[in-house]
Amino acid sequence: MPLLNLPIGLVSQLLNILPTFLFPDKSSYFIDYDSLGYSAYSPFGALHLFFSLIVNFGILGSMLFLFTLSAFLSFLKSQDTVLPKVMYILISGWMAISLFRDFEITLVKLILEFSIIVPILIALSSHILSSARRLSLKNE
Repeated sequence: MPLLNLPIGLVSQLLNILPTFLFPDKSSYFIDYDSLGYSAYSPFGALHLFFSLIVNFGILGSMLFLFTLSAFLSFLKSQDTVLPKVMYILISGWMAISLFRDFEITLVKLILEFSIIVPILIALSSHILSSARRLSLKNE
Protein backbone atom coordinates (compact mmCIF):
# COMPACT_ATOMS: atom_id res chain seq x y z
CA MET A 1 0.00 0.00 0.00
CA PRO A 2 1.50 3.32 -1.03
CA LEU A 3 2.03 6.09 1.49
CA LEU A 4 1.16 8.87 -0.96
CA ASN A 5 -0.58 8.72 -4.31
CA LEU A 6 -1.69 11.31 -6.80
CA PRO A 7 -5.47 11.06 -7.29
CA ILE A 8 -5.24 10.53 -11.06
CA GLY A 9 -8.42 8.44 -11.20
CA LEU A 10 -10.31 11.00 -9.14
CA VAL A 11 -9.11 13.90 -11.28
CA SER A 12 -10.20 12.06 -14.42
CA GLN A 13 -13.67 11.74 -12.87
CA LEU A 14 -13.95 15.56 -12.80
CA LEU A 15 -14.97 15.27 -16.46
CA ASN A 16 -18.18 13.77 -15.08
CA ILE A 17 -19.31 17.28 -14.14
CA LEU A 18 -19.65 18.20 -17.80
CA PRO A 19 -23.07 17.40 -19.29
CA THR A 20 -23.12 14.46 -21.69
CA PHE A 21 -24.63 16.50 -24.51
CA LEU A 22 -21.59 18.83 -24.38
CA PHE A 23 -19.01 16.04 -24.11
CA PRO A 24 -20.63 12.78 -25.23
CA ASP A 25 -17.46 10.64 -25.18
CA LYS A 26 -16.32 11.65 -21.69
CA SER A 27 -16.39 8.12 -20.26
CA SER A 28 -13.55 7.05 -22.53
CA TYR A 29 -11.28 9.54 -20.73
CA PHE A 30 -11.91 8.10 -17.25
CA ILE A 31 -8.89 6.32 -15.79
CA ASP A 32 -9.79 3.00 -14.18
CA TYR A 33 -7.91 1.15 -11.47
CA ASP A 34 -6.73 -1.62 -13.80
CA SER A 35 -4.73 0.86 -15.88
CA LEU A 36 -3.13 2.15 -12.66
CA GLY A 37 -2.01 -1.36 -11.73
CA TYR A 38 -4.69 -2.21 -9.17
CA SER A 39 -7.18 -5.02 -9.49
CA ALA A 40 -10.38 -4.93 -7.52
CA TYR A 41 -13.23 -7.35 -7.07
CA SER A 42 -16.53 -5.49 -6.91
CA PRO A 43 -19.38 -8.00 -6.72
CA PHE A 44 -22.19 -5.44 -6.75
CA GLY A 45 -20.50 -2.85 -8.97
CA ALA A 46 -19.13 -0.59 -6.23
CA LEU A 47 -15.81 -0.39 -4.45
CA HIS A 48 -15.04 -0.12 -0.78
CA LEU A 49 -14.24 3.39 0.49
CA PHE A 50 -10.96 2.22 2.03
CA PHE A 51 -9.76 0.82 -1.31
CA SER A 52 -10.74 3.98 -3.18
CA LEU A 53 -8.99 6.23 -0.68
CA ILE A 54 -5.80 4.15 -0.71
CA VAL A 55 -5.69 4.01 -4.51
CA ASN A 56 -6.38 7.72 -4.91
CA PHE A 57 -4.40 9.22 -2.04
CA GLY A 58 -2.30 6.52 -0.34
CA ILE A 59 -2.28 5.95 3.42
CA LEU A 60 -0.92 9.33 4.53
CA GLY A 61 -2.73 11.12 1.73
CA SER A 62 -6.03 9.58 2.85
CA MET A 63 -5.44 10.84 6.37
CA LEU A 64 -4.65 14.30 5.02
CA PHE A 65 -7.70 14.25 2.74
CA LEU A 66 -10.06 13.17 5.53
CA PHE A 67 -8.58 15.79 7.89
CA THR A 68 -9.05 18.49 5.23
CA LEU A 69 -12.61 17.33 4.56
CA SER A 70 -13.51 17.43 8.25
CA ALA A 71 -11.89 20.89 8.63
CA PHE A 72 -13.89 22.12 5.62
CA LEU A 73 -17.12 20.71 7.09
CA SER A 74 -16.33 22.32 10.44
CA PHE A 75 -15.75 25.63 8.68
CA LEU A 76 -19.07 25.37 6.83
CA LYS A 77 -20.92 24.47 10.03
CA SER A 78 -19.49 27.45 11.92
CA GLN A 79 -20.72 30.00 9.38
CA ASP A 80 -23.80 32.09 10.18
CA THR A 81 -25.20 32.49 6.66
CA VAL A 82 -27.63 30.13 4.97
CA LEU A 83 -25.53 28.97 1.99
CA PRO A 84 -22.68 27.36 3.99
CA LYS A 85 -25.21 25.68 6.29
CA VAL A 86 -27.05 24.23 3.28
CA MET A 87 -23.75 23.04 1.80
CA TYR A 88 -22.81 21.44 5.15
CA ILE A 89 -26.13 19.59 5.38
CA LEU A 90 -25.93 18.35 1.79
CA ILE A 91 -22.31 17.19 2.06
CA SER A 92 -22.99 15.44 5.37
CA GLY A 93 -25.96 13.66 3.85
CA TRP A 94 -24.03 12.48 0.80
CA MET A 95 -21.03 11.28 2.84
CA ALA A 96 -22.95 8.20 4.00
CA ILE A 97 -23.51 7.15 0.39
CA SER A 98 -19.75 7.08 -0.20
CA LEU A 99 -19.59 4.05 2.09
CA PHE A 100 -21.79 2.06 -0.29
CA ARG A 101 -21.08 3.55 -3.74
CA ASP A 102 -17.98 4.47 -5.67
CA PHE A 103 -16.12 7.20 -3.87
CA GLU A 104 -15.14 9.08 -7.02
CA ILE A 105 -18.71 9.37 -8.29
CA THR A 106 -19.97 10.37 -4.85
CA LEU A 107 -17.25 12.97 -4.41
CA VAL A 108 -17.49 14.48 -7.88
CA LYS A 109 -21.16 14.26 -8.83
CA LEU A 110 -22.98 14.31 -5.52
CA ILE A 111 -20.72 16.33 -3.25
CA LEU A 112 -18.85 18.70 -5.57
CA GLU A 113 -21.55 19.25 -8.15
CA PHE A 114 -24.84 18.93 -6.25
CA SER A 115 -23.71 20.10 -2.80
CA ILE A 116 -21.29 22.91 -3.66
CA ILE A 117 -21.63 24.12 -7.27
CA VAL A 118 -25.44 23.91 -7.63
CA PRO A 119 -26.24 25.71 -4.32
CA ILE A 120 -23.77 28.47 -5.25
CA LEU A 121 -25.39 28.82 -8.68
CA ILE A 122 -28.87 28.88 -7.14
CA ALA A 123 -27.82 31.54 -4.62
CA LEU A 124 -26.15 33.59 -7.36
CA SER A 125 -29.15 33.41 -9.68
CA SER A 126 -31.49 34.24 -6.81
CA HIS A 127 -29.38 37.26 -5.91
CA ILE A 128 -29.30 38.44 -9.53
CA LEU A 129 -33.07 38.03 -9.92
CA SER A 130 -33.85 39.82 -6.66
CA SER A 131 -31.48 42.66 -7.59
CA ALA A 132 -33.14 42.98 -10.98
CA ARG A 133 -36.56 42.98 -9.35
CA ARG A 134 -35.53 45.70 -6.87
CA LEU A 135 -34.18 47.80 -9.74
CA SER A 136 -37.40 47.39 -11.73
CA LEU A 137 -39.52 48.32 -8.68
CA LYS A 138 -37.33 51.34 -7.98
CA ASN A 139 -37.68 52.58 -11.58
CA GLU A 140 -41.48 52.41 -11.47
